[in-house]
Amino acid sequence: MPRLHVLDLSSTGINSLPVSISKLIVLCELLLNDCLNLKVLPVKLSELKSLEVLEVTKAKLDCSLIWIFELTNLKRLKIADMRRSDDNFVDSEQVLVPGLISKISQMEEFCVPNFLYDFGVNDKSEDIVASELSNFCSLSSLDIKFLSTSNLQYFLKNSRLWRERKLMEFRFCVGPRKMYWDLWSYQKCLAYKGGRGEDHSILPWAIEDVLIRSNAFELVGHGELTTLSDLGARNTCELKHCSVCSCDMLENVMNRNGLEMDVFGNLEILTLRNLRNLKFILEMEGPPPPLSRVANSFTNLRKLILGKCPMIKHVFSNGFMIQQLSNLEVLNIHNCSGLEGMLSEDENVGYEALPKLKVVQLKILPEFVSFFKVIAMCWKSLEHVEMTYCSKLRKLPLDVNSATNLKKIRVTNRYFGDTLEWDNNATKLRFQPLVVDLFYRHLFPTH
Repeated sequence: MPRLHVLDLSSTGINSLPVSISKLIVLCELLLNDCLNLKVLPVKLSELKSLEVLEVTKAKLDCSLIWIFELTNLKRLKIADMRRSDDNFVDSEQVLVPGLISKISQMEEFCVPNFLYDFGVNDKSEDIVASELSNFCSLSSLDIKFLSTSNLQYFLKNSRLWRERKLMEFRFCVGPRKMYWDLWSYQKCLAYKGGRGEDHSILPWAIEDVLIRSNAFELVGHGELTTLSDLGARNTCELKHCSVCSCDMLENVMNRNGLEMDVFGNLEILTLRNLRNLKFILEMEGPPPPLSRVANSFTNLRKLILGKCPMIKHVFSNGFMIQQLSNLEVLNIHNCSGLEGMLSEDENVGYEALPKLKVVQLKILPEFVSFFKVIAMCWKSLEHVEMTYCSKLRKLPLDVNSATNLKKIRVTNRYFGDTLEWDNNATKLRFQPLVVDLFYRHLFPTH
């Protein structure tokens, strides 16, 4: 045992480590991921001078971790998703001692997204954290939360690794908020809660500097932005995932100007939540662009999530938007109290539209009446439909030749199936056996 190099106790029920662990003098890796009952890490761990990798996630630690900076050979440090039982764990008087973080400046991967809280020091320490992290010279991956934009600005200005684009992975959260878990799967992420820059630009320059390199972006609480595409094509060209939440003035995601600039040309996932003034995803006055001008906006979008947006009446503002969404696979809409349908009745849609759509989820849409008037859709890729608490919806856009791969139509109200209308008896016989109540196995027995 004294010659042990790797100790992996992940996903075990341990609540502490023995002090004798300090005798593992050649230990290089200590992995304590998903140890939900772990409450104490002994200070004696600081004696493991050969330790290069330390990972602790989802533990319930109520002790200071300052001793970690004595592990001067660390190459990878991951402290994440701590579950404190003591809400007063952070000492309002404890400030990080300057020079402490610099002891591990040889670090290659620093993943401590909630550093101040997990190390039990107050907000005054953030200047020290930003300053000393900017001097690290071997970092390839950095996950950290900045409470203010000014500290991010300091880091960007003073980090040689950032200036020379040697930081291959980064996950920055700016403001008093955590990132959504679904963003963390990307290598280059930015979450920002805030508004304009000091020069009245749409975003502070530091946010733009990170955004232009990011694959995933979460914007929360911007109080003045009315059109998301005003972020610009240059700032969004690398984005694969964009999440927007609680931006009260936002009226549309894209207007004609954004369409002409090809904003969001590479976007694959778009999440829109709690946007009380959102009226359109694509707002475009006048005819669509001429065929000679091919617009790339939204053409790579695979997943669209729309939730708690009470002012939007139609998901798709026009047939041109549906044309742009030819790669859409998942459509998830919930809690949109004013939504009436997918497309207004004066717009046309082709039978072959949305050819890759696999999943349609409609939840708590009290005013939702129809998909596309009385028009049926081919939807050859469709596999799952879910409709819960859509009391005015009576008809699905299906005929006997539609959705040949459809497996289930899920509903939550066992009486909802009785109200569904079908074009003819053949269509009814084709799809009614697929209706499944989420609370009962089958709504309509097949025999």
